[in-house]
Amino acid sequence: FTTLEFSCNPPSDLSVTSITENSASVSWMENGNATSWEVIYGESGFDPVTEGENILVENDPQISLTDLSSNTTYEFYVKGLCSENESDLVGPETFTTLPLCNPPSDLSVTNITENSASVSWTENGEASSWEVIYGESGFDPATEGESVFVANNPELNLTNISPNTAYDFYVEALCSEG
Repeated sequence: FTTLEFSCNPPSDLSVTSITENSASVSWMENGNATSWEVIYGESGFDPVTEGENILVENDPQISLTDLSSNTTYEFYVKGLCSENESDLVGPETFTTLPLCNPPSDLSVTNITENSASVSWTENGEASSWEVIYGESGFDPATEGESVFVANNPELNLTNISPNTAYDFYVEALCSEG
């Protein structure tokens, strides 16, 4: 007589949570008796047979992927490892890391007149919009001042400001979810 081949069911319900600029938590549902899994991940479009990073995961069907690049689309696959054999590879599940949201630097003021001034800054990440808060010197930017949203170009012309008055301004980069 011939014994039945021990089957290793593939995992299902691949999901991604806690996505940041450089990490993501991935998980899956175990549908059989695998207690370890192979996770293969890489940038979108990679071949999981010959490319990507492989991680062995034991006991708990989840892992945090770290050291990822910001603003990049990734895919991951999983296969169950049973005592006698392994399951089919399932996936991909796709996710995109968040853009890098570093604070701006090199704030400067130019073209100062009696009632206007141009402010500008250097973007140090991947933001394409900013919030500029300005007011008379010494104001509290958390609760006071004028707030202006700026898109695409890291500069703003402030108008209708008072002559012979000292001003402060602050800039905050606005990234998706950050």
